[in-house]
Amino acid sequence: MLTFCVCLGAVLVVQMAAVVLWLYSTPDPARLHAFTDAVAADLGDALAINPRLDVDAYVRRRYSNPLASLYIVIAETEQVVLFGPLQPPPASITGALEFYRQRPARLPESWLTGPYQVAPILVSGQLAGGVGVVVPVTWKQLAGWKMAAFSGTLLLVGTGLAAFFIFGPMRQRLDDLDRAARRFGTGDFRARAVENGGDELASLARTFNRMAIDLETRDEQLKAADRTRRLLLADVSHELMTPLTAIRAYREVLAMSDLMRDPEAARRHRR
Repeated sequence: MLTFCVCLGAVLVVQMAAVVLWLYSTPDPARLHAFTDAVAADLGDALAINPRLDVDAYVRRRYSNPLASLYIVIAETEQVVLFGPLQPPPASITGALEFYRQRPARLPESWLTGPYQVAPILVSGQLAGGVGVVVPVTWKQLAGWKMAAFSGTLLLVGTGLAAFFIFGPMRQRLDDLDRAARRFGTGDFRARAVENGGDELASLARTFNRMAIDLETRDEQLKAADRTRRLLLADVSHELMTPLTAIRAYREVLAMSDLMRDPEAARRHRR
């Protein structure tokens, strides 16, 4: 039980450490703002050169591993580019499109400093759209499928280690106790189980060994009693043979005396 609790505690500690590291891996606002500024400037230059630029393909080609999930809206074509595991809510996309339909000259201040860290896309000094990022704000977004996969893998590894370090030795000790019981059942009263440890299996092994010692002692006592019985019967038989032999001899003598008293038998005897 102590080993199982230690394994469980180790799994929980590793999971908590992974969550903390995951939280600290989220980019800070300054880095996110610098990233969106760089992407917005790059797109502004690309759109100035090619107004019909496929923004989605361009972003996927240029930023295959972005710092955070990208959220780009092009005002003229109303194109929305979402690149990354996280996406903004549909209401946010609808509100952004309605805002750009009004042909604004600048972005609201709340967009620049808000959770999306939006940077304006400027083409020839005109607002052509915005580049924002989607950062995790809920525990579900923070964990995501990667954290779920990591937790599942960690759980499997922890279960495997617990089975190896706890149930493996337990099975070996049970097998040893089973072998000792089988040997004892075949008549090997010197069979003993391993008593290592202080858990329930060790207590069971000690109880089995005490039983084995008691039965071995009783077996020795029975064997000694049987030997004593055999010796006693031998002594009694030997002691009884002497008087029986004497009685037998007396009987034979008496029988011979009866013959001598018969005259006819005596004549035959003398002849």
